[in-house]
Amino acid sequence: LDLIPPNRHNPPGSLRSRKLKRLMPFAALSLLVIGCTSAPPQPTAEKWVELTADGFTIEAPKGWTYVKQQGIDSLCGAFFGDGMTLEYDLGMYSPSLSKYEGSRAAEDEIIDGRQARVVMDRAEGFAGVYIPEATKGRRGEVNLTVYSEHQLTLTQMYLALKIFRTIKFKK
Repeated sequence: LDLIPPNRHNPPGSLRSRKLKRLMPFAALSLLVIGCTSAPPQPTAEKWVELTADGFTIEAPKGWTYVKQQGIDSLCGAFFGDGMTLEYDLGMYSPSLSKYEGSRAAEDEIIDGRQARVVMDRAEGFAGVYIPEATKGRRGEVNLTVYSEHQLTLTQMYLALKIFRTIKFKK
């Protein structure tokens, strides 16, 4: 590997040429270490706010809004922001997202101490979370489903997942 081309000031085999060749690996390693060192985390300008819905809260970027909707057999509403809508259904018959059960789009995790199924289907632009037995109602266990209403971009899907993971239930 001859990275230093010979010239009249640096003839092949000269002492200067040999010293430079010996220093090259150290210089390359130094650049690699400096380039890979992560900078300290910078504070983000984006502030997140807490939005309160029926029996639970979420955190979302500043500028998001919440609108309560009329449900038939459950509590419903929607969160709006960043060009997307996340609707929710809190009730005994909330959709379980069973369509995604066993698929690579679904993953089980814990949200606010409860078992949850988180779904991110890139092909459909869909993001959702289903939390069975999220709370207790007058007639038994109540489930929560929060999902995207329209096809989302990949960036929006990742934002939705971040929001889902902030769900907190009222004690």
